[in-house]
Amino acid sequence: MNVDRKKKVKEGSPDSKTESSDGRTEQREFFRRELTRIEENLKKESSKIQKPSQKKHTPYIFNNLAPYYDTYTARYLIETPEELQHAYTSRCTAIGLIDPWKNLAMDQSVLPVLESKPVNRQEKQLKKDKKIQERAKKGKKEGSTRLPKYPVVTLETADLANKQLYYSDVPMLREELRQKYSANATKKVEEDYEKTKQDFYRMDLDKLNEVHPVNRQHMKSTYFAYLQNTPGSKKAVNECVKSVEKTSKAK
Repeated sequence: MNVDRKKKVKEGSPDSKTESSDGRTEQREFFRRELTRIEENLKKESSKIQKPSQKKHTPYIFNNLAPYYDTYTARYLIETPEELQHAYTSRCTAIGLIDPWKNLAMDQSVLPVLESKPVNRQEKQLKKDKKIQERAKKGKKEGSTRLPKYPVVTLETADLANKQLYYSDVPMLREELRQKYSANATKKVEEDYEKTKQDFYRMDLDKLNEVHPVNRQHMKSTYFAYLQNTPGSKKAVNECVKSVEKTSKAK
């Protein structure tokens, strides 16, 4: 009896080892046979599930429980080659069939260090210089001077860096923000003034005399409607339009 039992273990169990790849082929065949047997039983049980007829005015809550007898994932894992390497972010036990001793080794040993691509600083600097040169070659009429920036207030914190602030200092900080960085602040007015002036001439809006006299007033109204959004831009538009009108009258 013991001899027969040992023969059965050697022939059918996944522990049987032969010369071919440490018994992996026999182990895989054992898994296939077991899965086929389970699939037959699951098929018989799933055939008992009958879809009922739907009744009017009642919720249709029928569920065929397909995920419970679906063996596609198990079949895929069994057929997956042993040499297949998954991504380093995935744990082998989560997406594959694995032996207990290999699982233990994964817990005890450290994964190999991934080699990173060496950074060539000279090549990086050359690419940066090339971009700067290409940007300089572009004409002044290409692109907008009103590129959207991330809304960050660049505070001059030289005097506040080493100073301990309290809640009572909040009014002082708000006043500083209002004077330096609000729409009516001198610095903000100058920035908007320069941007709007560049936009005006970049978009050839100074060629107002080339527009038909009937449409010139409408064009000026459009200038004011779209460009004078802040005190600085309003000042720039008024000056540019007056300059264009003087030039057209002189001609």
